Amino acid sequence: TCGWELDAAYDDFNWEIAQGGTGSYGTGPDNDHTLGTPAGHYVFVEGSYPRVQGDAAWMRSPWFINPTNNCQFSFWVHMMGANIGELNIYVITTSSKDLVWTLAKEQDVVWVQQTVKLPRLDAFRLLMEGVIGNGYESDISIDDISFRECGI
Repeated sequence: TCGWELDAAYDDFNWEIAQGGTGSYGTGPDNDHTLGTPAGHYVFVEGSYPRVQGDAAWMRSPWFINPTNNCQFSFWVHMMGANIGELNIYVITTSSKDLVWTLAKEQDVVWVQQTVKLPRLDAFRLLMEGVIGNGYESDISIDDISFRECGI
């Protein structure tokens, strides 16, 4: 988990760890990004029953204390399916929660790298939110999370 934690107290369900496919036809990757084989792992939100549109799963990063001006969050995302919802990234401080990045469309059948430049704050953590779309073909998968110049 690399210091990331689930937020079961405030979200609707949890991110899951997977190998190979997600179990839903027409959505999700066949392999992880790192190895490109079913032996590798990634995290994902499952859009199938009992999930309903708008259900959200949260993961929180470790705290960053005095990061540099060039702090960047990078990850690989797989969002394939006719009913894709949203992937949102929030910056959380001791007094606020601000949306800094969102993606709400199908990304094709491949893993796509995303990089988010993070604001210069004294202390913050990230909240990654996967939101279910209007059907089971709304799995959102994440792999190879990394931070550059963030001071952790």
